[in-house]
Amino acid sequence: MIWLVGENIGDCWRPWVLGAAVPGRAVVSTFRLPRPLEALKNTAHEIGHLLGLPHCDARCCMRPVRHESQLVALPLALCWGCQKRLWARQGETLPRGGAA
Repeated sequence: MIWLVGENIGDCWRPWVLGAAVPGRAVVSTFRLPRPLEALKNTAHEIGHLLGLPHCDARCCMRPVRHESQLVALPLALCWGCQKRLWARQGETLPRGGAA
């Protein structure tokens, strides 16, 4: 389950976050994301967490974002390593060359 909210969200350690996920559920705040593409990228990131993917250091939608301006450069795709991890979680082998 994923919730999209237009309100600012945060916790006692961080006054705001763009999104958060725990097993089975996630929330994405569009409060600081004026462009739909940025909200889509952030939603893809949280869905990746729902599917069991960790943060990634590659050029990948699973790269951690500390500020909304970093979403501009974030791709809307998984890197090769995250694709392999996701396929492995499904008990599959990724076809040579990556997913279509």
